[in-house]
Amino acid sequence: FIAAVWGAAELARGREKALAVVAGGVLLVLSVLTWHQLGYWRDSITLFSHAVAVTDRNFLAHNNLATAFYNDERFTEAIEHYTLALEGEHPLKAQILQNLANARAARREKGEVYFRRGLALAAAGDERTAVELFRQALAIDADNPFAHYNLAVALERQGALDEALRHYGEALRLRPGYREAQENLEACRRRLAAGR
Repeated sequence: FIAAVWGAAELARGREKALAVVAGGVLLVLSVLTWHQLGYWRDSITLFSHAVAVTDRNFLAHNNLATAFYNDERFTEAIEHYTLALEGEHPLKAQILQNLANARAARREKGEVYFRRGLALAAAGDERTAVELFRQALAIDADNPFAHYNLAVALERQGALDEALRHYGEALRLRPGYREAQENLEACRRRLAAGR
């Protein structure tokens, strides 16, 4: 009997070591997995981008990603994900529609800031910086005919007539009957035909 008890005690001590090794291995694997997973929690955009990538038609992940983009003033991306969040029927649809409207308005306002700064610098004679600001305004809101027109005017003053023509044309496409754009387009064509 004593030999059996001692033998069992020795066997248990051997198992303790084996269990300790196994537990250490499990902890190591879990630590590596946790470290990998923490990369997705770096910020809200990273987290919800991952959620969108690994799930299908997840309106909540799209909504949360859109909100993260909105908070980061990346309004075009916010609009894209709010639009995707609207697919299907779910209880947050009305809120998401409001969020989408807010993102569109914020994008227009941000574009308007660049546009107005461009106008001020163009009036002050800084055409080079004005061109960059008009481009930034159009990168945010490509449907602004006034930004296209003023970019065209600034480009024409710099001698970039081909590009100016494209922007006069775009201003007219977005706002048919835009008299100043039509007149400048025709004058710019004449300058091009005359060899600048």
